[in-house]
Amino acid sequence: MTRISCPGKGWTKTKTPERGQKGFTLLELIVVVVLMGALAGLVLPAASGVLSRVNQQSSVREITSAMRYARSKAVTAKVPVAFQAEFAKNRYWLEDLQSGKMSKVRELQPEIVFREYDNGEDTVTDGTFTIIYYPRGNTSGGAVRLSAPRENDEREWFEIAVDPVTGKSKVTRDPFNPEKEES
Repeated sequence: MTRISCPGKGWTKTKTPERGQKGFTLLELIVVVVLMGALAGLVLPAASGVLSRVNQQSSVREITSAMRYARSKAVTAKVPVAFQAEFAKNRYWLEDLQSGKMSKVRELQPEIVFREYDNGEDTVTDGTFTIIYYPRGNTSGGAVRLSAPRENDEREWFEIAVDPVTGKSKVTRDPFNPEKEES
């Protein structure tokens, strides 16, 4: 037993550790830390795959939103508005075709890239493509296909189909398997 003196206080007693007292040993703490490290090693790769898919879906929604905004602006301002995208730099922007004023150029996240644009007659895979939204809500139409930047055949595909009559955009996940529709 040990006695400790504190100024202004009397002598106090402290307990000595007794057998069976609750607590963790150093060995138990090391085992827990090793197990947590092993679990983190298993979970982090799976989480990064999920994060990549979330970023892909977010980029597709962002493009679809820009297209909807272009249609809305064309109808309300009564001027043609172009959605334009460039394959090589993986970016897009809007342009008021009457005034020539352009929106801020937006770059896609590296998890997804523009692959092709099909306007019904031709399929474009390089350079720049344009979808024009007219004041009546109709558009030049077409389908924009995007995918992960990997070169294997197992990459995830998205297609944004723009209806030429209504100007509305429809997203399909894996356009080669139409059962996976997004919105």
